[in-house]
Amino acid sequence: MPKLHTVYDFRNAAIIPAEAYLLLIFTTLGLLLFFYTKNYGAPGFIRSKSKYWGLAVGLFSLLIFLGIAATRFRDYYEVKSMFDQKQYSIIEGKVQDYHPMPASGHDTERFRVDSLYFEFSDFDWGKFGYNNAASHGGAIRPNQYVQIVYPTYGRITILILKTE
Repeated sequence: MPKLHTVYDFRNAAIIPAEAYLLLIFTTLGLLLFFYTKNYGAPGFIRSKSKYWGLAVGLFSLLIFLGIAATRFRDYYEVKSMFDQKQYSIIEGKVQDYHPMPASGHDTERFRVDSLYFEFSDFDWGKFGYNNAASHGGAIRPNQYVQIVYPTYGRITILILKTE
């Protein structure tokens, strides 16, 4: 058996995707526009109703961010609870039937280890687990020896990935 090193462990991963923090920029800009126009009036190039647009954009983007954060925290603690209760399995073997995700997206990366099938995409924030395709710097390659920890129930996701 080759010497393996840990590439991904869900316990060390960021709970909220970095892209979600971009919503806080819109929150800040919207609220700044609202408070500026409320306190100093609307400058000539901004209509008088712009403070309401600023408030709407700020609150809407904040609500989306909070929704993403709440969902991700729920998913993380669901997976962590399952992991703590040892409701997972471990599979080892060579990556077979490897299909890489194109750099443009619009597809998934998928492969098989023994008889177990794995599929993921960089653009899937749906469930907690490894989702870094090789086209975006991921670690999985054809015929590579891997060890994967995955849940014994629900959607098969990669909780811990070790590669040679």
